[in-house]
Amino acid sequence: MPNIYALIIFIASIAGIASIVLKKMPALARLPEPETAPGANFGARLKNWTKGRIEKVPGLNNISKDVFLQKLLSRVRVMTLKLEAKTGNYLQKLREQSQKKREEERNDNYWSDLKKLVKTRDYLKRRTAASDKPDSEPVTPANPVIQKITEIKPDDKTTRSKKKKTIMMF
Repeated sequence: MPNIYALIIFIASIAGIASIVLKKMPALARLPEPETAPGANFGARLKNWTKGRIEKVPGLNNISKDVFLQKLLSRVRVMTLKLEAKTGNYLQKLREQSQKKREEERNDNYWSDLKKLVKTRDYLKRRTAASDKPDSEPVTPANPVIQKITEIKPDDKTTRSKKKKTIMMF
């Protein structure tokens, strides 16, 4: 049922458009055709304008058009080559920066170093407890950040509990 209503509305709208077009056809036929649309001859107008400007410059009348075009095109070529070189350098810098970022991401071993630190601390505790020899050397990790972390001694539980108690008292 809704399809029938849609079909009726569609046919009525097509008939309305056709009646409007048929009524306006004689009026459109009576209109004069435009000689040139605005902007239709832009290329020809630009060419005439440049010719007029070049002819007004003293000393350029002796130069042929071919020589002038050769010089102009050679300058444009040089400029494009310079632009290409600069974009190449910029692209190379961007590639180097992305390469450095990728290397930094690959070398980010924070979690593995932390696991090694925990294992090293446990190993050092067992080693010092098992042997009372003063000449035994503790194992030190290769990463300087991990070395500094291993040198930090944790607070005793008693000092922590005292701090908490004093804070709670006030």
